[in-house]
Amino acid sequence: MIKMKKIAAILAAACMSISVAAVAASCGGGDNSSSSSSSSALQKVNYSITFKDQDGLSVSPISLSLYQNEELKSTATISAQGVSSGEVYEGSYVVEVELPEGYLQTSNTITVTFTAADATEEISVLNNTPNGTAARPFGFIVSDTYEMETTIPANGTYYYARSAVNAKLVIESDSVQVHYNATVYSPREGVVEVPLVADEDDVKGQIVFTVTNLTNAEVTVVLKLVYPEGTYENPMELSLEEENTATVVGYSIVNFGWTASSTGTLSLVSESANNYLKVYNKTTGRVEGYVHTSASAPLEIAVNEGDEISVEITVQGTVAENAENVITFTASVA
Repeated sequence: MIKMKKIAAILAAACMSISVAAVAASCGGGDNSSSSSSSSALQKVNYSITFKDQDGLSVSPISLSLYQNEELKSTATISAQGVSSGEVYEGSYVVEVELPEGYLQTSNTITVTFTAADATEEISVLNNTPNGTAARPFGFIVSDTYEMETTIPANGTYYYARSAVNAKLVIESDSVQVHYNATVYSPREGVVEVPLVADEDDVKGQIVFTVTNLTNAEVTVVLKLVYPEGTYENPMELSLEEENTATVVGYSIVNFGWTASSTGTLSLVSESANNYLKVYNKTTGRVEGYVHTSASAPLEIAVNEGDEISVEITVQGTVAENAENVITFTASVA
């Protein structure tokens, strides 16, 4: 009798286990097929992305990554032909790309969508590399000597642009001519001279001019800027031996330059009223300045041998636009 009861209990427990398992199965318990169904519904695709500039030329990116919900999904492999490729699931992605210098994206955000039927994309970029055309002029970038060498093809014309400046463009050559501000400047005795004067017609503070090669052969010339005496670029020479004199027109600035021959203190004493002196040590970046009065102490600044010094002179107070004011001062080093 006891054995029969044990057998009955075992059978009852087995039935309960079978019943619970059946209920769990019917409710989906223990089966993750639904969580993987979204992934299995999307196919993996081998994508390819190409870039073309405004002239239809291929551009090879430096690097390219695809993101989805700000999560990195793919880092592309870039072929020698500039094709970016990789593997992702179907869907939309944000492209983060590093382009070569001189190339720009045409929009802040680039989005691509890949499907099993179409996993290729062509993206337009802007080639902003200077090429001497009107749309992409060469930047007239000058060195500390204010010169730039350039080579112009036979019978060719190049455009140049730089920030507005009041200076003279000088080209020592009889093989080129310059067109600037609706005027053609031809060589005279082997030299072309062009006054570059910024005016209200200059766009965005830029000066644009062209240089044309008049010969049937390639020519290399040097573009040089010559600034008026007394400007920052072409300062007057500061004298330690005798009185320095500057004629200041209106509120303009007259510059003096000097290279320290020894270590010490540079002292400036103005002998004129209502003028402002500023001393700038180009080497150290230090600046000193003051408005002169009869009771003013000398303007002093520490210098080391070899320091490049700039002294600016201007007039304080109300002055006529074209009025000439003569400023005198002395300089010494102790």
